[in-house]
Amino acid sequence: GVGGVTVSGFTIRGAVQEGGTASLPGAQAVTGILIYNSDNNVIENNILVNNLWHVFVCAEWSTAGSKYLGSSCKNNRIANNIMRDSEQDGVYLYSDGSVFVEDTEIVNNEISNAYGEQASGVEFWGWRAGEGDPTITNTVVKGNLITGCTYGVRIKEGVSDITGTSVNYNNGKGGEVGNRSRDSVIFSINHAVQLYPFTYCFVIVG
Repeated sequence: GVGGVTVSGFTIRGAVQEGGTASLPGAQAVTGILIYNSDNNVIENNILVNNLWHVFVCAEWSTAGSKYLGSSCKNNRIANNIMRDSEQDGVYLYSDGSVFVEDTEIVNNEISNAYGEQASGVEFWGWRAGEGDPTITNTVVKGNLITGCTYGVRIKEGVSDITGTSVNYNNGKGGEVGNRSRDSVIFSINHAVQLYPFTYCFVIVG
């Protein structure tokens, strides 16, 4: 499969929903940059504006089968990007349990105005669809400026294993959502199936 791709120096805008639905979670999303079952990619020095999701790191079993698509999603780096104005998350990490997200670096990004009711600057989520448990391990979230987002960094209940996750030296400004700070790490019990059509700007498929 494809890996080792660098996406740098682009302005990516306007990957938004324009009608229709698709009842498939995971990679079937409207996103500026999608890393799908792919390793060793670098997303750096880009400007992402007004996308439903900005960067989506997706690890899941595909209907095409692992014979044709990569069966891992690791060693991806998302650094020094500016992301603003998204209804959903700035950076979204997803595992369905059949493929794991491992060794992701999310560093020195500016993420602002992820304004949707469930939107986060950085979000971890899993939906068990395979034989294993949704797993997102050894993630480093460091040195990011997260402002005006509904949540700062959120790890939702569906993720079974977050071993080795490090969230530190991030700055944030925002308000309150209920009694939960927008700028803290949130462990949520909220589950949702996202319904969106197929629209991408960059797709990296392993």
